[in-house]
Amino acid sequence: MYKVSKEFSVAMGHRLSLHQGLCSNFHGHNYKIIVGIQCGMLNKNGMVMDFSDLKHIVNEKIIHYDHALMINIKDLPVAKKMQEVLPDLKLYIVPYEPTAENMAKELYIFIKSKLPALVDMDYVTIYETDTSKATYMDDDY
Repeated sequence: MYKVSKEFSVAMGHRLSLHQGLCSNFHGHNYKIIVGIQCGMLNKNGMVMDFSDLKHIVNEKIIHYDHALMINIKDLPVAKKMQEVLPDLKLYIVPYEPTAENMAKELYIFIKSKLPALVDMDYVTIYETDTSKATYMDDDY
C-alpha cells in the first residue's frame, strides 16, 4: 500500500457553544490540516495522486474556512447579531459543534467523495495548536 499526505493551513475562528470552559468564547486558531490518502498501485505517472490535484480538492472546502467564523447552526441567532455590527463578517455555518474532531470528519467525507476511483482516504488530522490535534479515519480500513 502506498500512502502520501499533504499539509494545509488556514486561519479561522469558532466558538464551542456547548463547552463549559474558555472555548465557549469566540476565539481563533491557525489550523494545520494533514490529509492522508492511499492506493494499492501507482498511476501511470508513478504517483498515488498528483499533489496539485489533491490540493485543488482540499482547497474547494477549506476556502470556506479561511478567515471565517465557524458557527454551529444553533448559534446562528448570535452570529446574525454580530453581522448587524460587522456586515462583512464571513460565517461558515455547520450542523455540528465546530470542534477539530468534527471538522476532520467533515473534511474526510468531502475529500473521499472527490478522489479518483483507485485512491482511498487514509485520514485527516487537524491541529488546533502545535500540541493539540484530532484525527478522523474510517473504520473500514
